[in-house]
Amino acid sequence: EDLSPNESDHSKKSLFAIALDDQQRDFSAPPKYYGIFWSADGPGPVNKVAIGLWPQFDNMKNEDHIDDEENINGEDTEEGECYSGFACYGFGSTAISLNVEQVESHHISTVAQLYRSGLLKKALKLVSKCPDDLDDLFGKLLANPRDEECRRRIHSMIGGPAQKQKPAAT
Repeated sequence: EDLSPNESDHSKKSLFAIALDDQQRDFSAPPKYYGIFWSADGPGPVNKVAIGLWPQFDNMKNEDHIDDEENINGEDTEEGECYSGFACYGFGSTAISLNVEQVESHHISTVAQLYRSGLLKKALKLVSKCPDDLDDLFGKLLANPRDEECRRRIHSMIGGPAQKQKPAAT
């Protein structure tokens, strides 16, 4: 979703994702992504979306057994900071964390997961940055994550800090 539709200069927008982790005990489980968002106003608008998701987990609560809730309402999130909230219910039987993450092109595993889920393609189409050869590009990248041309092209679409290049050997 584009949370800054009035900003026509897409180079001023950053890409953010809301990650949901409900497999707290399975450290190998990748997070699930609720959505991916463009924002020219930093993480603030995306944080509001993430905080608004908590009511959908109310059915997991047992008022007698709320073990822990941290930053559910976002009051501990500073201005300009990405949101992170956590809840544990039922004597530890259910744990959930919601996090807003800025999607950066050098985080290849995150970018690849967003691509596989279809969310990245939708986000790029939303701001007319989706190349016709996106599937081929990701095929090459997944086959060779060090492919500099693929990484450069993905960086041009997504933005974020460029990965530092190793100095050339002299």
